[in-house]
Amino acid sequence: MPVYKQRGMLVGFAAHKTHWSLHPMRALLLGEFAGFDTAKGTVRFRLDEIPDPALVIALVERRIAENEAAAEEKKRQR
Repeated sequence: MPVYKQRGMLVGFAAHKTHWSLHPMRALLLGEFAGFDTAKGTVRFRLDEIPDPALVIALVERRIAENEAAAEEKKRQR
């Protein structure tokens, strides 16, 4: 599964026979993806389904912030 990284894993994606999926590498805030097929850390989309780009951007921005905070915490602990 391809994964984008910045100070750790941000988000991955995968294609399957009947759907494609987005993996934010953390538990989802399920309210954001209401109406989509979700699991703990996965959102599944039909092959012809495109999520709102603003939603994906917000998810990636939140993951960047989480990774930055984790890196800063790790740095403080040294």
